[in-house]
Amino acid sequence: MINRETKKFLHKSTFTKEVFGPGFPVVVAERIIKAFTLGPGNWLTWKNFLIIMVIVLRGTDAERISLCFAIYDVHSTGKISKGDMKSILADEIQDSKEVEKITEELFKQNELLNFERFKKWVEGNKNR
Repeated sequence: MINRETKKFLHKSTFTKEVFGPGFPVVVAERIIKAFTLGPGNWLTWKNFLIIMVIVLRGTDAERISLCFAIYDVHSTGKISKGDMKSILADEIQDSKEVEKITEELFKQNELLNFERFKKWVEGNKNR
């Protein structure tokens, strides 16, 4: 997919198709890619491809939680909005009542969710 010696880049559409496969939520795949620095024109570098694969396949819980936060932090502000969370969850979870339940639980104190609160919620809901 990527020629390491020539340092060719991989286009995000190819990465999405080849790595995640059909049926994977497009919004989530795009957010995973956006969480990493892209080269010019939506191209993924070899280094960033490897980082994604290592985190997804062998990352620690902390690394995976950080990746998940970056996926939901649509505007790269260090905060997740309730609307952005609902939008991405709706692509992943078919049950709209479950989406509503999760977002209400996460956002009962504020309209924006910081990393620490997100991490605490994820760690408390691993078996969900």
